[in-house]
Amino acid sequence: MSLAAVRDIALILLALESIVLGVLAAVLILRLLAFIEVAEARLDDVTTSAGAVLESAREAATAANQAAVQVRGSTSFLSDQVVMPAIKVAAAVNGAARFTRALVRPDHDSGKGNHRG
Repeated sequence: MSLAAVRDIALILLALESIVLGVLAAVLILRLLAFIEVAEARLDDVTTSAGAVLESAREAATAANQAAVQVRGSTSFLSDQVVMPAIKVAAAVNGAARFTRALVRPDHDSGKGNHRG
């Protein structure tokens, strides 16, 4: 076999290899485009789902805020209408009890040097 024949066979093989690589590259490009379309569809689904989740979170935050406002209002109401009057009554009863004890049992130890401090 001559050198020219080997050269011709090598050129034919290189040409066939180039054609095969071109076809494989075209198939790869088509597969990548299909993958990109699928990925876009999935991302749209995820975006829609994320929007629904965010809306649900907003609604939950609003409900929690409203509940906190109601709890603050209830706490203020109970403090103003129940707790503070109860404290005032308890203080008055305690003061009256001490006053009554002071009237009924006067401190007999005041002359003996026992001082309450």
